[in-house]
Amino acid sequence: MELTTFIALEVTIFTITTLFFLARLIFDSRRYRNSSLSTGSLVSLLFAVFSWLCYTALFAVTLWRNSRILINEPFKHNFLYIQPLGVMYSEAVQVLKVTLSENYTAPFGAWAVKASFLAFYFTLRERLPPRIKLVLYASVAYCAATFIATMGMTAGWCRPFSTHWSLDPSKTCSELLYIEYIAVYTTLNVTSDLCVIAVPALLIHSLRLQHREKYGILFLIFLGLLTVTATISRSVIIASMNASLASLAPKVEQVATAELLSNFELAAALLASSLPSLKAVLWRHSRKRTLKDKLGSSVMLTPRPDTAAAAKEVFLEDEEGSELGIMRRLSVEITVERRDSGLPGMAY
Repeated sequence: MELTTFIALEVTIFTITTLFFLARLIFDSRRYRNSSLSTGSLVSLLFAVFSWLCYTALFAVTLWRNSRILINEPFKHNFLYIQPLGVMYSEAVQVLKVTLSENYTAPFGAWAVKASFLAFYFTLRERLPPRIKLVLYASVAYCAATFIATMGMTAGWCRPFSTHWSLDPSKTCSELLYIEYIAVYTTLNVTSDLCVIAVPALLIHSLRLQHREKYGILFLIFLGLLTVTATISRSVIIASMNASLASLAPKVEQVATAELLSNFELAAALLASSLPSLKAVLWRHSRKRTLKDKLGSSVMLTPRPDTAAAAKEVFLEDEEGSELGIMRRLSVEITVERRDSGLPGMAY
C-alpha cells in the first residue's frame, strides 16, 4: 500500500474521531455549566480529553514522519539514505527523537481512555450489584498497576536514554525492537482492556435491560474488542521487525502499518467513550418529541435547581421497566406546560 494511502486513512480516522469527541465535549460542557454533571462524569471527561490530546500528538507525529519520508523518497537510491527510517542521514537523528514520543503518547492515551471508562462506571456504582462492584474495584486497581508497570518499563528499558537516537549500530536501542518488551506491553495492554470490557459485559447478564440498551452495550464491547485486535496486530507487525535500526530489515511499509494501527487503537477507544454521551443527547430529544406527541404540550428539559440533586446524577427509569438507563444518564426535570388548558407545569 502506498504511503499516501496510509496518510489518507490516518487523516480520515482522526477527523471522524475528533468530530464525535467534540460532540461529546460540547454536550458534557453544557451539562457542567448547568450543574448537572456529576463528579465522576467530569473526571471521565477530563481523562477523555487527555486521551484525545495524546491521540492528536500521536497523529501529528505520524503525519510529520510520513511527510518527511515522502519528501526524501527521490533520494532513496543515495548512499546516505537510511532505508528503515526513510530519510537522509542528516535528518535521521531528528526523526528518531520526534518519533520517540510515540512510545509514550500511545500508552498514555490508551490508559487514559481506560480511566475514562472506569470513572464513568463509578457513577453507576450505587445501582450495581455487589459482584460487579467488586469487578469494578479490581479493574481500577489492575489498570493502575499495569499503567505504572508499562511506563516504568518504557522509561527504563534503554539506558542511557540517548541510545534511542544513536546511529551507531553497536549503541542504538529501541524498546519496540525487543520481543520481550513487545510481549509484556501487549499482555498488560490487552488484559487491562479486557478488565474494562468485563464491567459492561457483566451488566448485560446481571440487570434487566431493554433491547436497545443491550445493543448499545454490545456495540461498546465490540469497539473495545476492536482496540484489542488493533493492539495485537500492531504488536505482531512490530515483532516482525526483529533487527536494529541500522539494518535494512524493517521496511517503511511495516512501520507505517504499525503507526496506523496505533492511531486506530486510540481512535476506536475514544469513539467508544464518546457514544454514551451522544446516546443521551439522542434519547433526550426523542423523549421530548414523544411527550409532545402524547400530551399535545410544550416540553422543556431544564436542569434541577437544587444543587444537592444537581451534584448527583439520577437514572431515569422508563415506562418499559428497564432497571438501568445506562446510556442516557440525565439529571433533569421534565416540565410540561399544556398550551390548551392553562394548567401549571407538571414535573416527572
